[in-house]
Amino acid sequence: SIIEPYLPASSSLRPSGITKQSFRVVDVITETGFVSALSWQKNSNILAIGNREDQCLVVKVCRGNDSSVNTNILHNVERSDWVNAVRFSPGGTKLAIGDRSGLLSVFLFVVVEQGEPPALSSLQNITMEDNILDIQWAPDAKYLYVGGEDYCITVIGTSKWDVLQKIGRDRWVPFLAPSRGGSYLVSGGSENSVSLFDVKKEWREITSLPLDGGIPLFAKWHPKDQYLAISGQFNDVIVYETSCRRLLEGKCLRSKSAVVAVDFSPNGKILAVGMESGIITFFDAGSSIFVTLYETVIGTGGDVTIRWSPNGRVIAISSGSTFVLLDTVYSGESGKHPQNNSRFFVRKVIQAGVNFASLTFSPKSEWLALTDTRTQILDIKNNCNCVRVLDQENVLSSGWSPDGSLFALVGTRDVVSIYDARAKSPSDWELLFSISFDITLNTLCWGPSIKKGLQYLAFGGDDKRATVLEIRTFERTWEEILGIPSKSNINDLDWNDKGLLCIGDDDGVVSIVDLSYLKSGRAVNEMNYNWQRQGLICTMKLTRNLGRNAITSLRWLSSNAVRNNRNLLVVGGSDGIVEIVDLPDRR
Repeated sequence: SIIEPYLPASSSLRPSGITKQSFRVVDVITETGFVSALSWQKNSNILAIGNREDQCLVVKVCRGNDSSVNTNILHNVERSDWVNAVRFSPGGTKLAIGDRSGLLSVFLFVVVEQGEPPALSSLQNITMEDNILDIQWAPDAKYLYVGGEDYCITVIGTSKWDVLQKIGRDRWVPFLAPSRGGSYLVSGGSENSVSLFDVKKEWREITSLPLDGGIPLFAKWHPKDQYLAISGQFNDVIVYETSCRRLLEGKCLRSKSAVVAVDFSPNGKILAVGMESGIITFFDAGSSIFVTLYETVIGTGGDVTIRWSPNGRVIAISSGSTFVLLDTVYSGESGKHPQNNSRFFVRKVIQAGVNFASLTFSPKSEWLALTDTRTQILDIKNNCNCVRVLDQENVLSSGWSPDGSLFALVGTRDVVSIYDARAKSPSDWELLFSISFDITLNTLCWGPSIKKGLQYLAFGGDDKRATVLEIRTFERTWEEILGIPSKSNINDLDWNDKGLLCIGDDDGVVSIVDLSYLKSGRAVNEMNYNWQRQGLICTMKLTRNLGRNAITSLRWLSSNAVRNNRNLLVVGGSDGIVEIVDLPDRR
């Protein structure tokens, strides 16, 4: 089938802001047999077709005076077996054909007489050891790459048509993909990965790109080599970004100790980082590189949590069995307290008999939930006095909804507890739901609040799955609307106000899922499955030291503190690395 796409420029947007695209079948070439390969000649309307009728057809697609489209067969090349691969050279003057017998033939394809169709003449025949599955030319046409059932990649020099190298593979080689710039070659031939070879280093394998199970069957480079798309027997299209443009220059640091806690100040100017050793460091996040503003050691280390109050006035830090509340504004009374140049003033210190597991602020910075063996609700303005103790034991994570109307706790007791927190005093809170799950839940986060009475809560843990609940408080009902699988246990979650849910796991993977469709203000049960399925377009994954690193903490920078609609995410891990990643806007 010959398809004519209509892809209007952005300047031709309709008033609704939506482009009208169409893909119209303008002609059907019949009697081609089982089509196994296609290749367009560059900058022309000539198409090579390989089939299992032991033929390679070269056809010309023409448009008549009446704008109708038809095709004319220019050449019919008979072969001894199925034609599995056809490929025009980048300049369009040569055509390579590979078949199931292992015969590789290269033809000259040039215009001999003006006004006549290009002539096809044999240039070279090379016999491979088995069935040929794919043929690719290097962009400069200096090399011809051949892959097939002989368990190797064959590199052929086109100046003398000699075999320069054979690269052994574990399986058949179903595809080859040279980069547009010619510096790299991507190949199949492995079960759960594709290999990247450096052409300038004599095709040495420089990395292996992991896939989520299944055999890769096809790969394609972006026209500017910015991305590599891979498909196969794993039910996904996986796209790798090939540059480091998401990693901000000067915004990566390494420590000998594992990074276990990170948090931005509400204005985005300061980044707080907690190490497993108990060292807490504050960096200037607004400068071109990380500049240390303040550093201290708190507690015995181990389990460290850092939370900045939403109003930016105080910072809560727990490290081991020590809790410290720092004031970022007040620096002591003149004449009573020594001069303080550290920018932070210690307001409260609490020592416990066991390690603290969780802490979080209310949206208006009035209350602080602090958990050791129990969860205490502390009054920030009243010297952190305890105003309520919640009964649930073994809590690992807690948090308020963005509008402050709900408060949730999760932990090792396999229960998600959700309180109605609309009362002025925490002592008047009512338990709204107590939901049992047969797993340990390590972390939770709330989605953006769009409509009163409709909230979204995400949590994850040892079940290798991030679960999203829709909570309808006016109806006093909840519903599990989504489960996002992970390869390993989930350590941390964060959900920004644009609808991007970020998931950090034990395997060194950060997954970002766009759930902005849930900001419609309508409950999922009012819509239908297709509406939700169309909202879930893809998952972005960032990997760092895959299998050798656990993502321990991650935090979005508030959109109020970001310019140019950027989505900045800070990621810390057990590898001791902290880095800020710039992720694209949904548009």
